[in-house]
Amino acid sequence: MTDRYESDYTLGTEEGMTPEEAHEYAESLSRARARRGTGESGDLETKGDSKSPESPQGLRRGLAEMIAQADTRKVPTMVVDGMLPSGLSILAGASKIGKSFMALDIAFGVAAGSPVIGSMVTEPGDVLYLALEDTSTRLRGRLDSLEPSRGEWPWETLTIYSMDMVGETGPGWIASTWAEAVPNPRLVIIDTITRFGGLGDRSGYAAEVKWMSRFHDFAAKYDCAMLGLTHTNQMKLEEGDDWFNKISGTTGIIGTADNVMLLDVKRGENDGMLRIEGRDMDPTEYAVMKVGPWWQQTAQLRGRRGDLSVSIADFVILMGATTTAAVAEHFDISVKKASQYLGRARKAGVISQVKRGEWSGISA
Repeated sequence: MTDRYESDYTLGTEEGMTPEEAHEYAESLSRARARRGTGESGDLETKGDSKSPESPQGLRRGLAEMIAQADTRKVPTMVVDGMLPSGLSILAGASKIGKSFMALDIAFGVAAGSPVIGSMVTEPGDVLYLALEDTSTRLRGRLDSLEPSRGEWPWETLTIYSMDMVGETGPGWIASTWAEAVPNPRLVIIDTITRFGGLGDRSGYAAEVKWMSRFHDFAAKYDCAMLGLTHTNQMKLEEGDDWFNKISGTTGIIGTADNVMLLDVKRGENDGMLRIEGRDMDPTEYAVMKVGPWWQQTAQLRGRRGDLSVSIADFVILMGATTTAAVAEHFDISVKKASQYLGRARKAGVISQVKRGEWSGISA
C-alpha cells in the first residue's frame, strides 16, 4: 500500500469512519487519482452519464443511499457506563501494573451485572475472557480474591480460557464458536492481543490495520464489545503531549480501535489515571486507586478537612476555566497529581472537563 493510501485511511479513521469505511474511502480516492491520470492533479472532469456514480446525479443518489444505510446501522451502546462501549476497544498499560486484574474485574462484572471499577454495567450478558498469558491455577486464585463466595460467581455467563486450555484449536476458533453458542454475547476480552496470533513477523501500519480489522469485524458481527490488552512503551510524556503516543505499535492499532483506554500508573504507586477516548464517547479520565490487586475509582470526599481536591475544585470554579498545568503551578504539585485531583473533582460532579487538559466549573 502507498503512503498516500495510509494517509487517506488515517484521515478516514480520524473522521470517525470504521476500518471498512476508511478503506473504501482511501480506495475511492486512489481510483479517482488513477482516472485523472496525473496522480496528484486537481483537474475537474465532466464525463459520466446520469446513472454513473461519477455524475452529479449519481453522487446525489449515493448520498441518499448512504443516509439510508446509516439508518439501518446499530448505534453503539455502552457495556460499562462511561467506560466501555460496544465495538473494538484497547486497554494499554505498562507490564505488571495490574491490567489483567482490571480486565478480569471487567469480565466478572459484565457477566454478573455488578459494578466495574465503580461504574455500572448497563446490561449483564455472556462474557468470554481469553487469558492467554495466565494459567488456570493463577486465575482461580484471582477469582477467589475478587469474590470469595463461589456461590456469587456468574457460572452460566462467564467463560474463561487460560493459556493451558487453548490448545491447538486456537483463540480465534474458540471466540467464534463461543459467540455462536451463547444467547447474549456482550464482551470478549483478549489478554493480550499479541498472544492471539495472526500478525506473525509482519510489522508496520498496513499489516497492523489488516490484523486489527479482524477484531473490529468480530465485534460488529456479534454486536458486542471486544477489549484487547496491549503494552505501552517507555516514552515520557509532558503536559500537552498526546497520551496515544505511549501505546506500543503503529497508529494502525489505535486508528482501527473504536475506543482507547490507558491505565496510566507509575510503577510502585497505587494511584493513577484511567484515560479513555473514543469515536462514540467524550474524552474521559478517572482517578483510580489500587485496593489490594484490584482497581477502584477514587471518590472525592467533598468537605473533608485538608483534602486538596476541595481546594483545587474551588480554584477551578473561581477561575471559571483553567488548565491542568495552571492548577499544578498554582498548588506547586506535579502535573500528574493535579490531573488526579482534577479527575476526582470531575467524578464528584463539581467541575467538568472541557477537553484534554482543560477544565471548567459547573454552575450551581
